[in-house]
Amino acid sequence: MKISGFLEGSFQDYEGRLCSVIFAPGCNLKCPACHAASLLSGGENYTEEEILKRLSRRINAISRVVITGGEPTLQPDLAEFARQLKNEGLLVKLDTNGTNPRTIFDLSHILDYVAMDVKGPRELYPTTSGIPDINLTAIERSMKIAQNFSGYEFRTTVAPVEREQGTINFMTAPEIAGTARWIRETTGNNSHKYYLQPFVPRRGELINPKFEEFPETPMSLLEEAKLAAIKYLPNTKIRGR
Repeated sequence: MKISGFLEGSFQDYEGRLCSVIFAPGCNLKCPACHAASLLSGGENYTEEEILKRLSRRINAISRVVITGGEPTLQPDLAEFARQLKNEGLLVKLDTNGTNPRTIFDLSHILDYVAMDVKGPRELYPTTSGIPDINLTAIERSMKIAQNFSGYEFRTTVAPVEREQGTINFMTAPEIAGTARWIRETTGNNSHKYYLQPFVPRRGELINPKFEEFPETPMSLLEEAKLAAIKYLPNTKIRGR
């Protein structure tokens, strides 16, 4: 599997527990607010053997690993690498955009946790994903598959959106409510963990540089969005709170 980045220790990526984070290059979406632009064309900076060796040295301190990206499900050797991590006694979490439901299904007997990004309500997806003809049926299939993992979550970044008239403003609380409603209606379930995350501008790293002028998502908007989403997904939380 191609690996373009490695973070040895993080408390932010696996339910507040210490974990290592492995970054896979490449993505099939072009989300304008994404801050991982450098990963889209990133090469292979680490081998699997190097990562496994570094993890083995910290096996007493690190028991969890996150595979993120980019979009890891584009990697043909993802399942085999995940098995190697499991063989080391590690819990393995996958971050995914949900565009490859078959791959997610094939990983369901290997992974311990899956976090699926939902980019907004159905009607905004061509804009928020940067893909005008995005396959929303695949996204919905992945929602249904994700809920069968022993551990899973859905999450949405409350990010700026470029509207048809060329203006840019934050996703609104009603749009977040629409996202939560879509998840509930697609899965037939309202008990999911659903996290709202702030957009954090990072100069020189965003896919759409216009968004670099935007501030971090206001906490007042996150709180308003949470109240709107709770009507459909009662277990809605703001990430980090």
